[in-house]
Amino acid sequence: MIIKKMVCGDKSSGKHYGQFTCEGCKSFFKRSVRRSLSYTCRGNRDCPIDQHHRNQCQYCRLKKCLKVGMRREDAVNSACPPRAASVALLRMSWSELFVLNAAQCSMPLHVAPLLAAAGLHASPMSAERVVAFMDHIRVFQEQVEKLKALQVDTAEYSCLKSIVLFTSDAMGLSDVAHVESIQEKSQCALEEYVRNQYPNQPNRFGRLLLRLPSLRIVSSPVIEQLFFVRLVGKTPIETLLRDIFKKNTRVK
Repeated sequence: MIIKKMVCGDKSSGKHYGQFTCEGCKSFFKRSVRRSLSYTCRGNRDCPIDQHHRNQCQYCRLKKCLKVGMRREDAVNSACPPRAASVALLRMSWSELFVLNAAQCSMPLHVAPLLAAAGLHASPMSAERVVAFMDHIRVFQEQVEKLKALQVDTAEYSCLKSIVLFTSDAMGLSDVAHVESIQEKSQCALEEYVRNQYPNQPNRFGRLLLRLPSLRIVSSPVIEQLFFVRLVGKTPIETLLRDIFKKNTRVK
């Protein structure tokens, strides 16, 4: 069924924020509301809004959106669940993603420079704590080296990161089935890619997947200490992620 758009008079087959609109008017309304944008009309606030003139006056276009029944609250509320899910997923997987990125960009992981960068060379530490910290660094180094030994390519890294990110183990997910579906599709995409690109390595897909569980043994506090403490102090990365998304919510 073809339905006339209520805002600019073009054709639409979907309902957005309470009214039938095109993708252009939907995106304009969402952007205007979420970013709390205000516009000024250069005319008499009665500019024609149709498919030929809809971009000429943002003030009158937004006014028309509201007049025909598009709802501000719908545009705001629709962003909340995805944002909450993003925070939950990143809080769960950020350290594993960091290890994957460290391997992909061949990050130097020599002990002395790492300790110096983290400021630990100037901090008094007990012998027991030094040994424990060095063990954590060794585990980190081993995981990176094992990934590098597989010569993972860019497409494979992208799939692996997606598999790691979209984990149903994250707390607070409102749609676990959707997250599991994305993870499953990422695994299927990786399997198909490996089969086509590396036909002479029948075990490659399995070897790549087997690397993922061991990423969790890398200590996230150690990663924070080595790479982030001088930038953000002792604020946990999980807290920073939450605050970043809250800030983005206010900006939009």
